[in-house]
Amino acid sequence: MILSITNAAGLRFTVSCLRKGDRFGLGGQLVYQGAPLVDFYDPSPGEHASSPLGRCVASYFANELLLLGDESGLQLNGRKPWWRLDPFSLWRLRRWVRAGCPEGADLD
Repeated sequence: MILSITNAAGLRFTVSCLRKGDRFGLGGQLVYQGAPLVDFYDPSPGEHASSPLGRCVASYFANELLLLGDESGLQLNGRKPWWRLDPFSLWRLRRWVRAGCPEGADLD
């Protein structure tokens, strides 16, 4: 399932949710068997894309995201300070995760 979300600085992230039984990997050859996993991608040009969604900057299990408070936001990757979700973006992301990561959601 795919989500598009923009942080307060205007950087758009593509977010995917991988659930048990979902296909992934090159050509969808692998079948995911773990707990729901949320991956964050920076689709910006020049970010050395690791997948068609862009460069993967962070991964979290969905239940970990639901345990976070919204107050401070979430730093996705310490190497680049702009790879961050502000408190409001994190709140919107958590709402999407609680809803089961529906396909085609755009929270902007």
